[in-house]
Amino acid sequence: MAHNPPKPAPLGPGFHWKKGPAGHWVKTANKVPTPTGAASRGPDGPLGDAGERRDAALADAEGMPIDPGTGVTYPSGSGLGPEDPGFVPGPEDTSVVTDPPVVTDTPAAKVPDAFVPRKDAKNTIKAILDSYDLGSLADLLYNNYAAELVDIDNPDAVIFSIKNEEAYKTRFSGNALRTSRSAALGGPLPELSPGSYVALEKYYRQVMTANGLPTGFYDEPSDFAQLIGGDVSAEEFQSRVNDGIMQVRNADPTVKQQMMELYGVSDDALVAYFIDPKKALPLLKQQAQAARIAGRGQELAGIGGAANKGLFENLVQRGISETDAAAGFTEVGKLGELRTNLAGEGNISTEQQVGGALGYDVQAQKDLEARKRRRLSEFSGGGSFTRTQGETSGGIGLSVGQAQ
Repeated sequence: MAHNPPKPAPLGPGFHWKKGPAGHWVKTANKVPTPTGAASRGPDGPLGDAGERRDAALADAEGMPIDPGTGVTYPSGSGLGPEDPGFVPGPEDTSVVTDPPVVTDTPAAKVPDAFVPRKDAKNTIKAILDSYDLGSLADLLYNNYAAELVDIDNPDAVIFSIKNEEAYKTRFSGNALRTSRSAALGGPLPELSPGSYVALEKYYRQVMTANGLPTGFYDEPSDFAQLIGGDVSAEEFQSRVNDGIMQVRNADPTVKQQMMELYGVSDDALVAYFIDPKKALPLLKQQAQAARIAGRGQELAGIGGAANKGLFENLVQRGISETDAAAGFTEVGKLGELRTNLAGEGNISTEQQVGGALGYDVQAQKDLEARKRRRLSEFSGGGSFTRTQGETSGGIGLSVGQAQ
């Protein structure tokens, strides 16, 4: 028959009675339960934040007491809950509970593919440089491109990568002349871009071709460098050709001869002479017009050459055209012997004779008229007079001229 003694009186805190196999009551220490709630929540607790929510649910469902200081729940009768003798509430939990970091998968950085030159790169580079007459730099530019030092689709980048090369400096030498221009000529000028530089050269060539100047004559980059360095615009160049070169080049041989006598410029040197940017355009136009007027003076009145250079330039400055000058020279030619200064007569210079004929020298007109009357009077009276330069006296016949 099994022994079944009554349960003894309750034990103190931390122990309870447990019936053994033979039916005897055995004093047994209470087991300390694993805390739940505040002690186990947060990223450092074994249950995490989800533990707090679960503890609250269990406590509510099972009616377990909750430590008001820590929020920890304990099973009833464990000896550790607030209803057990000797229970001491724990301190209030003041720790800050944060959510655990969210871990996401971060893709690894992509390693860029190795640079591979375009198949058409060499042809593209050659086309770019050929347009500037810089084909000799094709290999250099391609190497820069292959080393990823230049974007060949960016014209500015292409030029920047080669502008310090000697071939480039030689090709665009007009820019060096522009940036180093002296103060006496107006001071330094900005460089032209390769595109603007080449476009200006192209215009120069077109003007020369349109005016019949021979191909290959004064049309190399080195020839145009002086023009670009001297800031000769497209419009000014057109005027230098039309109003300078062609005024003499297309004229008759007499005009060309006068250009040589007046200014020492032969037909072959006309282009270089009139294109020289150091010579001002207004002066060049005046010289071309003076040569044409001199040609008419030589033909119609025997007046020409360097001795009369001042006369011809004066006529140009007065605005007298070649046609009007020709009319005046025709009248001077009709003066005949009246143009010759005889002994005892006042001197009437060639300039005065031309001025009188053209109407701007009124005194010369009066002097020529007086000379004509005097000589006619002496001829009519049978007299004679002494000529200059040792000529003998005698009748002058029609040599009195036809001055009006």
